[in-house]
Amino acid sequence: MNWSYNGESWTGVDVGNLNNGDRTPVVFNIASSCGNITNSDCLSEIWLEKYPGGAVASWAASDPTYTIPNTGLDRALFWTLCDTLSHGTSYQPPIWDIGWIAVFADFYMVAMGGAGATTNYKMYLWLGDPALEPWRGQPINPTVDYPAGIPPGPQNFTITVNNESNQPIEGALVCVYKDPEVYEYGYTDVSGEVTFYINPDYGTMLVTASSCNILPFEGTCMVVPGVAEEEERRVANLRLRSNIVKDKIVLYYSLPRGEEWEVTLYDVSGREVLCQKFRSDGFGEVVVDIKTFSSGIYFVLLQDGHSRSKHPVLVIR
Repeated sequence: MNWSYNGESWTGVDVGNLNNGDRTPVVFNIASSCGNITNSDCLSEIWLEKYPGGAVASWAASDPTYTIPNTGLDRALFWTLCDTLSHGTSYQPPIWDIGWIAVFADFYMVAMGGAGATTNYKMYLWLGDPALEPWRGQPINPTVDYPAGIPPGPQNFTITVNNESNQPIEGALVCVYKDPEVYEYGYTDVSGEVTFYINPDYGTMLVTASSCNILPFEGTCMVVPGVAEEEERRVANLRLRSNIVKDKIVLYYSLPRGEEWEVTLYDVSGREVLCQKFRSDGFGEVVVDIKTFSSGIYFVLLQDGHSRSKHPVLVIR
């Protein structure tokens, strides 16, 4: 179960030897039998089993395929990500999520691929989340604007998502969550805004935002008695670039003004092994040197004056 043609090949052994860490691709295995999941682990399965590294999703055929239809399928896959024409299908590129990418490519293959296309169509299987949206370039760090604190009780809660140039991002998926009384999600409009009607009790409410080709945002909003409804809105974003690191931890920040924030590192026993404070304004990144740290699992605590979050980190040597 491998790619093999004219003396060239790619096998499960090659996947196992990869050292791609958190740079996990979406793989299109347009070849025969790479997704034969009825036998021992096929190439498509090995892509997902490899950790760290490997792939985040893999598309492959369960049986021997027909070459000419495969050519049309391969061509259509690239159109979905790089073109704006329908090419005789019922779908309009660009298409972001891999499930609809497969639908577009299958449609074109069956319509244009000649004999064997309908057989090929039945073979190709996704391993991975069909709603996954692959990055098509360097992902941007979004600005997510919402009240830092709100009072308990029924109210409207508005969130704005912009890019690094302060331009609105339309279609970003935004979610607010506070167990057990708040769970709402929606998509931003052309102005980058989405408004939820919520009725939270006091505590910490989680705010997340994601969209095609932007880094996922995770933040918090404090629900406390006595906070004014129109408290100044803020931009808050502290995040890790990766949870698998070697010599350094890279942190992204997005802050509205010269705010002080800190990063604290703990080992698995809970012992504090590092604490650094920063004062930052706007967008950027900082690097925390961990060359002297041994391999293992650590926990990074990020906090500013309004929120805090803890993240596991694997240090490898």
